[in-house]
Amino acid sequence: MQKFWYFVYRYIISSVIYIAVIVLARFDGKIKEGLKERKNLFIKLRGFCENIGSGENVILFHCVSMGELLQAKPLAKRIKERFPEIKIVSSFTSPSGYENLRNSPEFDFKIYLPVDRYKSAKRFFSMLKPSLWIIVKHDLWPAHLRACSESNIPIILIDANLPQTSKRLKPVVSSFYKSFYKNINLVMPVSENDAERFLKLYPYKDKIIATGDTRYDQVFAGSQAAKNKEIKYLSFYEDKKVFIIGSAWKEDLQHILPALPRLMNENDNLYVIIVPHEPDKVQLSYIEGELVKMNLNYNKYTGLKNLPSERILIIDCVGILASIYKYSYITYVGGSFTTGVHNVMEPAIFENPVLFGPKYDNSFEALEMIKRGGAFPINSEDEVFSLVSSFLRDEQKKEKSGKVAASVVMENLGATERIMNYLENHFL
Repeated sequence: MQKFWYFVYRYIISSVIYIAVIVLARFDGKIKEGLKERKNLFIKLRGFCENIGSGENVILFHCVSMGELLQAKPLAKRIKERFPEIKIVSSFTSPSGYENLRNSPEFDFKIYLPVDRYKSAKRFFSMLKPSLWIIVKHDLWPAHLRACSESNIPIILIDANLPQTSKRLKPVVSSFYKSFYKNINLVMPVSENDAERFLKLYPYKDKIIATGDTRYDQVFAGSQAAKNKEIKYLSFYEDKKVFIIGSAWKEDLQHILPALPRLMNENDNLYVIIVPHEPDKVQLSYIEGELVKMNLNYNKYTGLKNLPSERILIIDCVGILASIYKYSYITYVGGSFTTGVHNVMEPAIFENPVLFGPKYDNSFEALEMIKRGGAFPINSEDEVFSLVSSFLRDEQKKEKSGKVAASVVMENLGATERIMNYLENHFL
């Protein structure tokens, strides 16, 4: 079946994907930017490789986007501390990861992964010659896996997750995935339950080791840095009761924003910070339009010349959400009315009760927080109003739920060290 699926992928599926990407690039700025950057990919790669000294090892991390980059950072940092002579490269699929890798001493070079064609993949690995390829989470490309394996470069999948509802477990799809998972040398899932499910795609029990999720370590490190980080004008919120609506899509806001007039009318001490997932013109225009309809005044962060003058603040820039959660009293995390809830750990570590919509099966920590009483799924404006109001009225309830949410993060620290110990003993 491996040869059959590879033939289907190489000559049919990959061609369809390539054509689709070209077409979508006309309408999607991110895809267009990614293709543009890939034009000179091998020229950039050659320039980096020419500066690699004789005998110097290279470790390649692959991160599809920003979230996976954050997961890679703790391990990359630990490798760099232990083996400073190793060159660490990160490849990306999406511009959101590539463009946000700046001023990170853990990484020596960043590059887009080539389009998944066998010849390009073979050329990529023959030029870079990494001693190890570490893929974060699940962005697996069959041609690259095959080319890497044929070059005798070990492949490790870390922070791997496989939810019960994953399409990868469907009958025909699982056969497809199983055929190229064989190229991987080691799978390190985030939990024992994920490890059991991976046996259906990767039936090599001795090559599956549940090590946990490095995101917990990254979130904890980020929270420690945020405590000492001053964000211009936002110290205003230090002693306030702040409802942060973080990483929100339009679908989230359609359920959250209508609850604000009642919440703010009944709670004079409530402040709201709205952070759209992507603060582009479309999203910002939608938020501002809805607030105007509700007769709610607001400030925009980039327009501040002094402390906020209104009770609602729109964050119209990127890169500060994880740090501003320290000001939050209660948090809503977006994505859960679309594909799945985003990072609930970032607010939880600051002892915030966490709200989100109905799609949270993608997040182990969200499920665990619900089970323990630290997180609460909502489906409507009325539920938002009821929950937020109850926490504003009852500080003890808020503190109890917040501590429970934080405990889920604290109890799961240590994945970075577990992975590092294994790498040192077997690959480094």
